[in-house]
Amino acid sequence: MITEINKHEFHKVKHLTDSCQNIEVKAVASGLNPGRIYVDDEENITAALIWIHGQSGFQLIGNSRSEPFLNELKEYMRERIEPELLNLHINAVEIGVVDETWEDVLQHISGKRDISSDIQHVFKLNPNPISQQVPLDICASQDEEVRILRIDEYY
Repeated sequence: MITEINKHEFHKVKHLTDSCQNIEVKAVASGLNPGRIYVDDEENITAALIWIHGQSGFQLIGNSRSEPFLNELKEYMRERIEPELLNLHINAVEIGVVDETWEDVLQHISGKRDISSDIQHVFKLNPNPISQQVPLDICASQDEEVRILRIDEYY
């Protein structure tokens, strides 16, 4: 049965996010993004629908053959998620997937609605970072605090 899990339970989907390349999904699961997570079976999570806060977007991760997602996700979205989306004045959403194995679930969710698909290009950090000796030109007044953070691949 599809269930929304509480924020203190988000760690339960970490095994699904380990292989996921979507950084927003990892941010939600780790508590860095205040999104929401819906799972196929609270006791044995094999698939999850991640609602990424600040976006009208979702990501499906895990087992694309999950029976609850194949059979119940359409009704769950219509009865529980869509009313919230409408209250936020969101009339269309993006649902990201890793590959075409989720096609059956996407078709089931959409029913007779119009859907379109696209390919997203994700740019990753350079695996060969520029040397630390590159000078940084940072200017700040005395009243400002300046923090310099190195950006490395986090996951």
